[in-house]
Amino acid sequence: MAMDTTQHEGSSPEARARRLKRLRHLADLSRKDLCDFGEINISTLIGWEVGRHGGLPLRGAEKVLAALSKKGVICSVEWLMYEVGSGPTLLTDFNKAVSDKIFGTTEPFSENKEEQKVIEELLLFKSHYKNVAELIVTDDGMEPIYKTGDYVAGVKQFKDDIATTVGLDCITQLEDGKLLLRRVRKGSKLGCCSLFCINLETSEEKPAINDIVLTSSAPVLWHRRKLLQTQKK
Repeated sequence: MAMDTTQHEGSSPEARARRLKRLRHLADLSRKDLCDFGEINISTLIGWEVGRHGGLPLRGAEKVLAALSKKGVICSVEWLMYEVGSGPTLLTDFNKAVSDKIFGTTEPFSENKEEQKVIEELLLFKSHYKNVAELIVTDDGMEPIYKTGDYVAGVKQFKDDIATTVGLDCITQLEDGKLLLRRVRKGSKLGCCSLFCINLETSEEKPAINDIVLTSSAPVLWHRRKLLQTQKK
């Protein structure tokens, strides 16, 4: 049974258009590329991306998502249409790709090369996308999901596209250049966002930063846990 879109926030033609553009940028596809992948008329796609004539329909969403999956971007129809559930996920077999591309082998990394593996994964991620933001978590504001020492990366969104990152965990860049991993919320002032820690017991002095202008906001797409140091016997 189809959802009643009138009962879901973010289901307007304009909201669907913003999410559609975000997915296309995430897959690093031009409009023409997406149309070629999905056998979509480019005029139709442009109409969907500007919210014209009711915006993206359900059948169109299914067609778009099938095309994006070929680029490793996986997303539910419910999120694209109604902003319900988890956002998009980037699926890349990093271990195999790194082994094949960099080392010319499919053999797994040895245990004493775990840090090297993480670095190579990040380099591969950066080679696949433009405008990558990367960060080693330095505070407890986003625990238990992101712990101090974890590695995170994502694709930066700028200017108007920052609005598509509202509600997501993002690597945010403030106007002074500082990077913070925080959950992004809509600000009360035009063009502003608010940043929140999800850890209710955080030691951060400012668990909430309200109404600030962001230079960029990058939803977390790649996350690796802090490497545990093994004790030598």
